[in-house]
Amino acid sequence: MSGERTVFAELDRQAADRLRPLRALLELTHRCNFRCVHCYCLHDRPGEELSTDEWRGVLDELAGLGVLFLTLSGGEPLLRRDFFEIAAHARRRRFALRVFTNASLVTERNADRLARLAPKEVEVSIYGASAATYEAVAGQGGFAGQARRGVERLLARGIRPLIKLPILRENLGDLEALAAWARGLGLRLSTDHRLIPRDDGSHAPSDHALDEEALAGLLAADLAAGGTPPVRVAMDVEAPVCGVARQVVAVGPMGEVYPCNRARRFPAGNVRERPLAAIWADSEGMARLRAVRAGDFQACRTCRHFGLCRLCPATSALVNAGWPTGPNPADCQRARVLERLGALIH
Repeated sequence: MSGERTVFAELDRQAADRLRPLRALLELTHRCNFRCVHCYCLHDRPGEELSTDEWRGVLDELAGLGVLFLTLSGGEPLLRRDFFEIAAHARRRRFALRVFTNASLVTERNADRLARLAPKEVEVSIYGASAATYEAVAGQGGFAGQARRGVERLLARGIRPLIKLPILRENLGDLEALAAWARGLGLRLSTDHRLIPRDDGSHAPSDHALDEEALAGLLAADLAAGGTPPVRVAMDVEAPVCGVARQVVAVGPMGEVYPCNRARRFPAGNVRERPLAAIWADSEGMARLRAVRAGDFQACRTCRHFGLCRLCPATSALVNAGWPTGPNPADCQRARVLERLGALIH
């Protein structure tokens, strides 16, 4: 696995150096059958979603640009009646396919169809261990059982999904039970406590984030269980901070193109108006994020934690009303907690 990661990291580096899109994320719809309290997505936006044929055209353009790794997401992508038509075309274009889902719509039939796609990975977001927690997070308690059954159906067909848990105040108490459930199925559990503002700029999701004491307990428990301590990276202030607009591109439900799926503040164009290749090559949104360097994060450069936090201009712009090189308070909080725990490596 480590050798595979090294190969992929080198591919990413070369693609970024050459400004060649290697990875694409397609948000097929903003619609979702969940109403999660922390979600950044606005589900009821006006506008007509791309048709099946339009999505096929996007896939053809991405293949022409050299994209290898493709993620189909939402909202909940399985709400699209043509999801499997779109996904089948993606496989015909020989993309390595990843699917993001909440698994509640993974019926027996849909599990069979997903297995026939032979995806590289299916990632399932799980929000709690109990109906009460699902009620608090996703809006309906019945989703807990539906999601678990969906995961079991995937397993029965040889698909081993990655289980993702966004850790909130509402579900922190379920973490141990969820970890035991995932272990019992032989599945990986990935957790993330960082929340981002909604696409309309609202910071309401942060109301559900862990406070500093709860985060300290979470990180201390992870380190005590053998978690990897953070490593301070020697930052090259002249270097780009990530692959946004360099080897990553995202396309939204109505054809809107972004440098990545978080870069809502930097619209680059629309596939209904211009070819993807032209948008990638010369749009202002792409150019603005391509120009960001680590040294542009002036406030971060003077912080003693510089090199520990992950610099993400797309998230910074969401948090700081369009300012892509400002500090992200969630990362600042995490760094303070780790310092308290004595876990920083200098």
